[in-house]
Amino acid sequence: MESLERAGLAPLAFGFVLGALLFMGLNRALNGHGGFLRKLSTTTRYLLETKRKAAASLLRRLARAPIMRALPADE
Repeated sequence: MESLERAGLAPLAFGFVLGALLFMGLNRALNGHGGFLRKLSTTTRYLLETKRKAAASLLRRLARAPIMRALPADE
């Protein structure tokens, strides 16, 4: 605690914020290169998001089909 008394709270808070931002940035970069596979929860989230995007893409393509345009939007 001597360093806190000598330097004050500002450097400690700055170091905390800088460390948190560095962690978040490196975690995001790692996940972007496949690091999400290191945990079950992030793997599951990735797979669910991929499935959701594929379904949305399929629905958009189906909506352009002439036979589908005749249906009401909620169907």
